[in-house]
Parts: sequence; C-alpha cells; structure tokens
Amino acid sequence: MRHHHHKTAGFTLIELLVVLVIMGVMISLVTLSIGIQNRERETHQFALRLISLMRLASDEAVLNGKFIGWQIDQQQYRFMQRQDDKWITVEDDRLLKANPIPSWIHSEFEVEGRAVEQLQSPEQPQLLFLPSGEITSFRLELFDGLDQEAVHFRLQNRYADLALTRIEPGEQ
Repeated sequence: MRHHHHKTAGFTLIELLVVLVIMGVMISLVTLSIGIQNRERETHQFALRLISLMRLASDEAVLNGKFIGWQIDQQQYRFMQRQDDKWITVEDDRLLKANPIPSWIHSEFEVEGRAVEQLQSPEQPQLLFLPSGEITSFRLELFDGLDQEAVHFRLQNRYADLALTRIEPGEQ
C-alpha cells in the first residue's frame, strides 16, 4: 500500500511578514493623511475663532466708544485697549485676552497694503478697531508651516467688513 503525503495548505512565515509590512505601510499613510487633514481643520477653526473675536472687538469698540487694538507675533495674538494715553493688553475679558497660536500655523500679515514685520513695537497695536466702526485695512494669511502646499486661509477687512476666505493650493 502506498501512502500519499499531502502537503498541508497554509502560509509561510515570509508570506505573513510581507502582508504585515504592506499593512503597516498602508496604516502609516492613512495616519499621515489624517494628521494633515486635522491640521487643516484646526487651522480653519483657528481662523474662524480669530475673525469672530475681531468682529467682537469691533462691536465692543462701537458700543462702548473705545479704541481697541490688535497685535500678533509668531507665538500669540492679543487685544489692547487705549487707557490714559497708553495701550494696555486686555486681561480681564476671557474672550479678548491673549491667545496662543499653534506652533505649525505661520502667517503673512499686511496692513494698508504694506507687509508688517510682526510686533514692530510691543506697546503699539498693529490694527485698530475704532468707535466709528472703522477697522484698519489689513490682510492676514494663515497657513500650515509644515506643508507649504496645504490650503490656507485669508482674513481681511474688505469694504468695512471682516472676511474669511479659503485659498486652495496654487490660488493667490
């Protein structure tokens, strides 16, 4: 009688390792993609919050007859009020107090058509919200400093109204 030896079906260790490597690469690509989308979403949320606070500051200036200023540098932005012929940082208002800027967000800032070296003078605001409702003409672009091709956002004073625009890669 002859015995037939059947080879058992299954995967070799090499085949399993190849599958695990492929899965690992795919998972890392998905994770990287989600991370970029999260930064874009967070940059958008940051821009929305900033323009809302600017509108609030403008309304506050009109309603209370105050001069309110705004200032930005690479780490934070802050609102200021004019008191006793000096600009004082707003600290007692939970909405208009100084707020940090996430480390990956970079910006380009123009006031009245001229590029502004951020924080020229710590005692002077870069933008003014006047009691008359006027706002200094400006353009502030926020973008992901880690991904130059990412979507970025433009805040600007357009026709006495603050506007937020989404700029796709390649647009200007």
